[in-house]
Amino acid sequence: MKKIVTGIAALLIAAAAIPVSAAGTTVKNGTPVIDGKMDDIYKQSASVEIENFGFYITGKTDEDVTANKGTTVYYLWDENYLYICAEVVDNTVTAKEESGVDYKKYETNDNLELYYWGADGDESNRGNIHINCLGLGLRLELKYKELGDVIKAAGTVTDTGYITELAVPVTNFELKAGSAFKFSLQYNNYIPADKASIASGYQKTDGAVDLVLSSEKAVAKKDANVDSSAKTLDAGIVSAAAALAASGAAFVSLKKKKR
Repeated sequence: MKKIVTGIAALLIAAAAIPVSAAGTTVKNGTPVIDGKMDDIYKQSASVEIENFGFYITGKTDEDVTANKGTTVYYLWDENYLYICAEVVDNTVTAKEESGVDYKKYETNDNLELYYWGADGDESNRGNIHINCLGLGLRLELKYKELGDVIKAAGTVTDTGYITELAVPVTNFELKAGSAFKFSLQYNNYIPADKASIASGYQKTDGAVDLVLSSEKAVAKKDANVDSSAKTLDAGIVSAAAALAASGAAFVSLKKKKR
């Protein structure tokens, strides 16, 4: 019994040592509610923490370019949409709708730029979506021009920044299990007091992450059929081993070095 318990402890320690950023490149199948809120279902799928802070600054500001550390993007998919939920850390959110503000200009509000390619990374096959943090001012470029108002978007303010969520019917790769694609995100932090904007993240393939659509399902907690009575030692061994195996034997960090 002592050996078994020791083995379980070793498995759990090994699993805990896995970097959070290396949670995997697999995007699970699942359908969230597009309301600008962080659904639990996203936390079961792939996520990427954004780096490369302040690679471009418009105007002059003393704002710490690394203040948004922790900004993370989550992914899901189903047969109709690729879902993206960006949880942005920002202590100067310009979140209310104001008359006279052009939400399609990054210089006047907080917003995101999202870029997609097929697996080959051919930038001529790139799509670009530009959207305000509240889901306003949707602007489509390149491969996404024809999508019009088919894209769904919403955003909300949080205690640490904002969450922007999108549902995108992609056109430059197939929404099916096994499809691979590249994705990068840039977020523009507008500093109202300085009328300046700080761009962080990536636009091109040198900062893109490689993601793969999986047939594995992500299930919201309220819909999950969990047997809470399964508390035997054998069940614990299997669960710990499965968690470690699911994490993978080799890990590739999704974080990218500053270009």
